[in-house]
Amino acid sequence: MNKNMNREIECLFNLQRLDKRRAELEHKLRSLPVAAEVREIAGTISRDEAVIREMVGELAAMKKGQKEKEWELAEITKNQAAIQKKLYGGEVTNPREIGGLEVKLNNIEICKRKLEDDLVGLMERIEATEETLKQKTEMLAEKRRLLESLESDLRGQEGEIRDELAALAVQREAVASEVTGGLLAIYEQLLRSKGGLAVAGVRGDICGGCHVALPTFVIMQLKAGGRVVRCENCGRILFRQRA
Repeated sequence: MNKNMNREIECLFNLQRLDKRRAELEHKLRSLPVAAEVREIAGTISRDEAVIREMVGELAAMKKGQKEKEWELAEITKNQAAIQKKLYGGEVTNPREIGGLEVKLNNIEICKRKLEDDLVGLMERIEATEETLKQKTEMLAEKRRLLESLESDLRGQEGEIRDELAALAVQREAVASEVTGGLLAIYEQLLRSKGGLAVAGVRGDICGGCHVALPTFVIMQLKAGGRVVRCENCGRILFRQRA
């Protein structure tokens, strides 16, 4: 009986437990709920930042428009004052000239009222946009604080998992060192091809991998020990579990 082989197969069974735990941890690392939250809030922040940038641009354009209208209004007011001075200051006495100035003054007043209305409307839009921008900026700051907190949680959770993975790697190396290279290669190939179950425990006469009853001679080989016995149905390495 090759007692070393019995020991190697037991090591493979223990190695499989470590590999199963490693796979669970790696899956957990890839699918942490907080990671999904981080991605979601980061996406929201990115969209909010784009909206705010657009609003800032619109606000700058409106304020530029306000200055232009204020300048235009100042020019019209200056022209209005000049015409009023001519009309009411005694500079013009010719009735025809007076009539022409009165028409011009009336047109200026109409234009001025429209410009004033436009300016008031523009200022109201600026005020509303500034208020909305303020609210969105405050909400963005709150989301950034939330993101910072979530990222901190994520780093903590990832750190714990990576620490456990590092400890598992040390354990695995120690266990794997007790298995010969050829048998270890067979195990790793089966691990990939058999959904993470390369070594099947046997209780009674049932293969723990495919759950098929094993032939009597296979059970006898397992009991005798000292050799690698594989399930004739699924090909997994068999390990006789103690009751």
